[in-house]
Amino acid sequence: MDDEALYAHLKQLAANVPQFGNRAQTFIAPETREWIAKLHALLDHRRFGTAAIEISVSSDGLVGALHDRNVEAIMNALYRAIAKVELSLPASAQGAFIAAGNAFDAAAAAARILQEAKARALIVDPYLGAKVLETYALLASEGVTIDLLAAKGRVKAALEPLARAWVKQHGASRPLRLRLADPRLLHDRLIIVDDRDAWDVSQSFEDLASRAPATLGKAHADHATLKVASYCETFTDAEQVDLG
Repeated sequence: MDDEALYAHLKQLAANVPQFGNRAQTFIAPETREWIAKLHALLDHRRFGTAAIEISVSSDGLVGALHDRNVEAIMNALYRAIAKVELSLPASAQGAFIAAGNAFDAAAAAARILQEAKARALIVDPYLGAKVLETYALLASEGVTIDLLAAKGRVKAALEPLARAWVKQHGASRPLRLRLADPRLLHDRLIIVDDRDAWDVSQSFEDLASRAPATLGKAHADHATLKVASYCETFTDAEQVDLG
């Protein structure tokens, strides 16, 4: 496995962190065990010896009084591994780690991605709200079409009226479309640039890095091809919201 593939796998784990429960629990959920096992295998395979051992020891301590400390140790090991692998990648394949509370860093990281778009940026997030327009969509260059794909029944109430105001103000200079899909079809939060490159976003745009660390990472080429095809098709088939 090359560094770019390892990076993609680690970022995928960071984007799909399981529920670790709490110190009162008496067992670890199977999906949590599977997630930990994948992380351990990736790091052990690449001889991240200390990190792999730390994850193994911490996972054994998820039941009991030290639960919170062990969860923190597992997540720190994951983010350290991401940062270490990222150093070996070309700039075009690197993503961003954003510490909790760093709203400017979140916007700057999104800007670097959105400004790559020449024609279209598709933003996928089941729980889209006003913030995607207030903070992120304006970071794309003028003339780039912004397509928003969210889940029926899960979007924030402020999104649609703000999207209509956007269309009324910007018109063809900043084209905007909003479509809603069946929630079962949306398993990722993504920025897809020019129907070519896909960037995984670890949290909803509404709360990106507000209370917990977040990551934005470019999907490996093989994963990107599948995600671009799937979500572009989902957008085409989704219910269109009339923005006037």
